[in-house]
Amino acid sequence: LEFSFLRLDLSGINEPWTSHPLDNFDWDGKRPLKCVFLTWGSRGDHQPNIALGLELARRGHEVTVTGMHEYRNLIERHPSLNYVEIVDSNLWELAEAFRDSEGADFISLTRDYVIASNREMVPQYIDAARDA
Repeated sequence: LEFSFLRLDLSGINEPWTSHPLDNFDWDGKRPLKCVFLTWGSRGDHQPNIALGLELARRGHEVTVTGMHEYRNLIERHPSLNYVEIVDSNLWELAEAFRDSEGADFISLTRDYVIASNREMVPQYIDAARDA
């Protein structure tokens, strides 16, 4: 993974999603779909997925929106949406590490957080999608 300002060496990291192949997708355009929005982040990340989910639900599809505990009520106040909680136990560790480092090592802290969080959250997302 490489950006102009950052290069992450992810070699040797076993991505948890590689052991979960996708099934063939066959849709006739008529029967309702089961849709899942894999959401992580702030309210600004959740709201567009909720809006899209509401429209899909209005059209007869079954919709699940994942989210962190802080946004549970934002999702569950819509009876047409299913909610699955995603736990990111590394988030507060990152916040504390930033506080303690005074921002000195932003890139390394972020890289370590992304790797640790993905190891924790990707299996949760896979389970949420499988159960949707």
